[in-house]
Amino acid sequence: MDRDEDDLSTGVPVLAGVAGPKQASRARNFRRVGVAALAVVVVVACLGWLGPRDTTVSDDAGGHAMTVTHPQISRSGADSAIEIGLERDGGGPVRVELPVSATDLFGLETYVPAPASEVVRGDTLVLTYDELPPGDVTLRLIGRMPTRAQIGRFTHPITVQAAGPEPLEVTMRTVVLP
Repeated sequence: MDRDEDDLSTGVPVLAGVAGPKQASRARNFRRVGVAALAVVVVVACLGWLGPRDTTVSDDAGGHAMTVTHPQISRSGADSAIEIGLERDGGGPVRVELPVSATDLFGLETYVPAPASEVVRGDTLVLTYDELPPGDVTLRLIGRMPTRAQIGRFTHPITVQAAGPEPLEVTMRTVVLP
């Protein structure tokens, strides 16, 4: 038996003369781990766990309730919206306060319905709605994340003063990914 036939009898003809059985086994195991890791990433992405997502926070007091839906995970250049749902017994004026840093982070430009006034007091944007209909009302603050948005975790409070004695307040927590 010559040398070439002996190398082929090991069962690893491709690696003959390059790697022994231990190295071939180790390389095969690394390939399996790599394929398994890639499969996990694909499954997690298909389930939507890696992309942008929204979350909801709420508060209630004195017969009034507020639900705020906002981006929990977002990326630069993505559409962003803050939706404030109010449940009230009666009508009347509503005042929404949020930090200017939140409007900059989310790139908020459009408010639906349009407020009667927009005022910046210090580092707080105050949107005043003179007369909203009684019952359930939804306010939408719409924008687009800046293309060079800051990356990291951000926390912003939103305060809504309706006809009740106490203002409603929630805290938005958002993670901006690269």
